[in-house]
Amino acid sequence: MAEFNVGSLLLQAVGGLAVTGGLLFAMVVWLRRLQERTGSAAAKIRLVGHLALSARDRLQVVEVAGEHLLIGVGGTQGPTLLRVLPAPEATDPGSAPVPTESFAQRLGDAMRLRQREVQS
Repeated sequence: MAEFNVGSLLLQAVGGLAVTGGLLFAMVVWLRRLQERTGSAAAKIRLVGHLALSARDRLQVVEVAGEHLLIGVGGTQGPTLLRVLPAPEATDPGSAPVPTESFAQRLGDAMRLRQREVQS
């Protein structure tokens, strides 16, 4: 009959778990570095502002690759690109002028301009 050495079996099991855990940790670190290098799409998209028009409909200004997009989002339809807005100038934050208009005013002006374009 074969004798079992409990200490040896326990050492083999712990060693195998340590090797498996080490490989798993190394793969996670490698995948994170790979993702940082390529960059994720979510990191390049930023929500600048939004305005609720009704319970289901809203307007959103989204910055994508330095451009501001005015997007209409509704409950029954997919998102609609309404207008590409000029991105604000990149200036020193300390010397930036204080905006005289609120986001709602700028958005309302853009919507009125859009309505005039559609009616024409």
